[in-house]
Amino acid sequence: MDEKNLGSKIKKLRMGKNLSQKELASLLGISNYKLTRYENNISKPDLDQIKEFSTFFEVSTDYLLGQLKCRLEDRFDNIKAYKDFINLREDEVNYLKEKLFEYRTYKIDENDL
Repeated sequence: MDEKNLGSKIKKLRMGKNLSQKELASLLGISNYKLTRYENNISKPDLDQIKEFSTFFEVSTDYLLGQLKCRLEDRFDNIKAYKDFINLREDEVNYLKEKLFEYRTYKIDENDL
């Protein structure tokens, strides 16, 4: 699966939640036909639909649109993994997490974090 395109990312996220296309389509209030076309990159969702996918899957729109190479959530996991290594307190980890979300609408280079 080519994870560089929007349809593949939607499919991967859907499968990660163990949802069928029919279940996800129902939850989002769209037709199964439309979701199938999105996942197969036959058609593209509009901006409002992309925001709905972003909210539902708790990922940034930048991740869905290919502006980020990995989900911000994966980066948070990395921050937590290195917490002991760099001696960050839990409140400092939470502060960094909030700051990352402030910039979720901007393109972030993977070397910035």
